[in-house]
Amino acid sequence: MLSGLLGYALLIVTRISGISFLFYLSGALCGLGSGVALPTMTALAIRGVPAHRRGAAMGIYYTHVEVALALGTFIWGAMIDHVNYDAVYAGAALCCLISCVLAFGFFNKKSLMRRM
Repeated sequence: MLSGLLGYALLIVTRISGISFLFYLSGALCGLGSGVALPTMTALAIRGVPAHRRGAAMGIYYTHVEVALALGTFIWGAMIDHVNYDAVYAGAALCCLISCVLAFGFFNKKSLMRRM
C-alpha cells in the first residue's frame, strides 16, 4: 500500500515538475503496490475462515474486489469531468493513505495475535 501511495505522490510531482521519468517510476510503484497488496489482502481475508468455507469466502472476497475496481473506475472517471487530473490523483492518494492507516489499525501485531 505504501508503494501505491508513493506512486500516486510521484504522479502529482510529475505533473508539477514535468519530468517524464517520474511518470514511469510512479506506474512501476503503483503496479508493485497492487501486485503485493492483492495476495496479501487475500491471505488476510481467508485467515480466520474454516477450511470448509474458504471457497465461499474467496468468492465473496473477489466479488467485492471486482465491484470495487468497477465502481472506482467509474467514479474516478466521472470526477475527471468535473475536476482536473491533479485532484483525481490527489483523491486517489488520499484513499491510499486512509487505507494504510486503517490497515495498520486493524492488522497490527497485537490484533493479529488475538485472532489466532
